[in-house]
Amino acid sequence: MSDFASDQVVPEVLAAGPGAMAFHSIIDALPQIFWITPPEGGASYCNARFYEYTGLTFDRLRGDGWSEVVHPDDLPQCVVTRQESLEKGNTWEYEYRLRRHDGAYCWFLARAEPVRDSKTGAIVRWVGTATDITHHKETERALRESEERLSLSLAAAQIGTWELDFIHDQAYLSERVCEILALPPEQTVISLEELLSRIYPDDRERVMAAGAAAWRGEAAYDVEHRVLREDGEVRWIAAKAAVLWEDGAGPPLPSRLIGIQMDITERRRREERERLLAALTERTAALLDPDAVAREAVSTVGECLQVSRCTFVEVDPDGTPPDGA
Repeated sequence: MSDFASDQVVPEVLAAGPGAMAFHSIIDALPQIFWITPPEGGASYCNARFYEYTGLTFDRLRGDGWSEVVHPDDLPQCVVTRQESLEKGNTWEYEYRLRRHDGAYCWFLARAEPVRDSKTGAIVRWVGTATDITHHKETERALRESEERLSLSLAAAQIGTWELDFIHDQAYLSERVCEILALPPEQTVISLEELLSRIYPDDRERVMAAGAAAWRGEAAYDVEHRVLREDGEVRWIAAKAAVLWEDGAGPPLPSRLIGIQMDITERRRREERERLLAALTERTAALLDPDAVAREAVSTVGECLQVSRCTFVEVDPDGTPPDGA
């Protein structure tokens, strides 16, 4: 039994009797801080964990002595929240930092429940615990910092993110994806059908085949394709994605596709210009007749642009067509 228990004002039902020793042994073995207070608040009992952690004695704990180990920044709201629960008789829950015996502060989640008289319903005491959540808080902070770094990196690289939820038939788009598609920045959730309509018609079959292969686990989703923006402009994007699986009663099943995309329109245009110039050079290098050069140039440009008809017009040096043209 804790050395401090004999000095504390423990409820009579817990202070003596055959089960008292067992009670104290169990409570003192808890990794959490455990306390009991009278109906109006103020400490009357704490387990050994509290004294070991804070270094306080029961004399210093009496009344509101517990408040001296609460971080100054957390104490005001802690007092308000606690007082509201005492007045209303509701469960009290709060996250705060408690000072350790060596002066360091750790995060705790405190929770207290009222114990009521079975006949009158009046509160006869409060029973509460405080659980060390420092590791959880540090993990949250590390995750938050990681997400911030990722967000900055994506923004710097002008990369957008998206998630396709096939169970609920929805697509979740980042602001950058909305920008690429010329959608309002607040329109971050659209149907899968609407998203599919944004893919250039000639590319849809190829994109859907790549998605199906990724869904079946046959290949990674890594596609370059065109999109139709809300304003009618056609842009090129590069997209990569991974399948997320959902555990259920049976074997894991694919449920979502989460990916990134970036606008590569300028790169594709540059590549097309380079291909066109290379083709023109190769096909016209040995030609001496200007008309033959013109005809070959028109044919090459038409092939590169994938058009069925292509022509050219002679212009004067000032840029105007010659008379009769």
